[in-house]
Amino acid sequence: MSATPDEHVARRNLLAQIGALERELGRLATLGDPHSKLGIVGRRVLSTADLERVRDELFAVIYGLRAGDVPHTPLPGPHED
Repeated sequence: MSATPDEHVARRNLLAQIGALERELGRLATLGDPHSKLGIVGRRVLSTADLERVRDELFAVIYGLRAGDVPHTPLPGPHED
């Protein structure tokens, strides 16, 4: 089963957005409490819908950090204690 050209473009755009959000999250995390536990998304192949969900969750975490809120629920993925 092959992805359509539109899906390739959508996936590329979503991956670029997620990369930018992860870089912003990393930048914000270094400005705050070094002992806070932020959920980190591990490497895996995601569907387009999963990529959209991850992007939206990263945006919500960054928005909360910018507003001074601490995220209460970690992002999905492997976590270290």
